[in-house]
Amino acid sequence: MNQQLKFINISIVFFLIAGILGACTGNTRIGTITIAVAESNPGTENEVNAHSLYAGALLAAEQINEAGGINRYYVKIVPYADNNEPLAAQQNAQAIAESKAAAVIGHSSSEMTSVAAPIYMKAGIPAIIASPDST
Repeated sequence: MNQQLKFINISIVFFLIAGILGACTGNTRIGTITIAVAESNPGTENEVNAHSLYAGALLAAEQINEAGGINRYYVKIVPYADNNEPLAAQQNAQAIAESKAAAVIGHSSSEMTSVAAPIYMKAGIPAIIASPDST
C-alpha cells in the first residue's frame, strides 16, 4: 500500500509541475517591443488620424498581438507628431532615442527624415522610412 501511495503522490507532483511549466511556456506575455511612429500628424492614442502611418502600425500591432505577439513579446506603438517642423522632428528623434523604442517608422517628408536620421543612427535605432518626399 505504501508503494501505491508513493506512486500516486509522485504522479500528482509531476502533473502539478507539468501544469505550472506549461502555463509558463504558453501564450504568456514576457515583454513588450515598442515601435515609435514619427510623422506630421499621427493623431494621439485616444484619437488616431485614420490616414496616418500610425493608424496602419496600430492595426498591424493589434493583429500581431492577437496572434500572441512576436515570440510572446507584444508590440506597442507610440506616436510622435512633428507637424513638419524640423526642430520638432529633431526633438522627437532625441526623445525616441532616449526611449525604449526598438525601431521607428516615419517621417512624413525628406526634410524631417534628414534632420532625424543622424540621431537614430547614433542611437542604433533602425528607421523604416515609409513615405519620404521632396517637401
